[in-house]
Amino acid sequence: MVDRNFLITPTDISVTFSVAPALNALYSIKLLRGADYVSGLANWVYETIAQLTAEELLTHDAVVEMLFDGLLVPGLAQLPDFDTYLEQLAKTDSQQLRDAAMSWMRKIDDYPGDEALLASFEVFQNVIKEHFAHKGPEHEPDEALLQRVHSLLQAPSDMHEAMVRHLAMLWEVYLKDEWERVKGLLEASVRAFEQVDLSGLTAPEIVQYVTGRDVSNMDITAKISDVQHLLFVPSQHIGPYIGWMPSDKPDMMYIIYTARVPKGTQSQNTALDRSQLLIRMNALADETRLRMLELLTEHNELCAQDFINMLELSQSSASRHLRQLTATGFVKERRRDVAKCYSLNRERIQDL
Repeated sequence: MVDRNFLITPTDISVTFSVAPALNALYSIKLLRGADYVSGLANWVYETIAQLTAEELLTHDAVVEMLFDGLLVPGLAQLPDFDTYLEQLAKTDSQQLRDAAMSWMRKIDDYPGDEALLASFEVFQNVIKEHFAHKGPEHEPDEALLQRVHSLLQAPSDMHEAMVRHLAMLWEVYLKDEWERVKGLLEASVRAFEQVDLSGLTAPEIVQYVTGRDVSNMDITAKISDVQHLLFVPSQHIGPYIGWMPSDKPDMMYIIYTARVPKGTQSQNTALDRSQLLIRMNALADETRLRMLELLTEHNELCAQDFINMLELSQSSASRHLRQLTATGFVKERRRDVAKCYSLNRERIQDL
């Protein structure tokens, strides 16, 4: 059923599948900025981000990208709908919300402390920029964004109001009708996976089976090594990728996967089948990605730098294309020292 080439010893893992409406919608909102550096997400993501004004984008980057931990209210996955989530977020104490929003900052090396960070924009800017420096220029926040985030952190009630107002706007204007459109597909995926016996598998093996991805070399393997509970949430917006979010329970992880049915089972939902096919076809609907696959038929293995040189691509462009080809399973990725190298997945090609 799955590749058992993992070093992690099997343990008793509790596995649950849920549409999780509030968590699901919040993750779709978080995906919006992924449009800037990931291809293959749902059209809704690209269409929505393109309609936001410059001011709305700045607010989004501040409250969703930089202060996201403050949005994770207790029991998020159990809330019945996004309106209930907004009500609970609005009732959260502003100081408590700011404390949660800053939690990731406290993990930065040489963190100067909350008081120093809040008192000086220069200190805040230096700490945050240094943290993002190694992630590449496309991820580094600009000064206008840092100014907005710092001013919100200095005024917790303003930050609180901005979070609730922005999320409510996105829900009412862009996501509410979309949610009604995709909800049935998500429910069908949950029902299908609830019929599968996953007992005796390790956490990475379970994730691999549910997502259809080889996760042995992915960061998620380390993240789930100590968890006892996995909650799988199907998404119609995530494309071929895997997402994860921390739970308010330390031994639980939320895994967001592409809404699909288990491999080897007979699907009763043609819309879900069509959605899966479109995700794969989208990866092939680009001349650069087709050329990458062609090169891999001529070479047993090529590294990212090889594609950059052969196709005259920027590093960010090459990474974007290779990320989508890997996520859809057309190529296999492995590390050779510090380089990421790729080979053709002939089994997936034959599935077409």
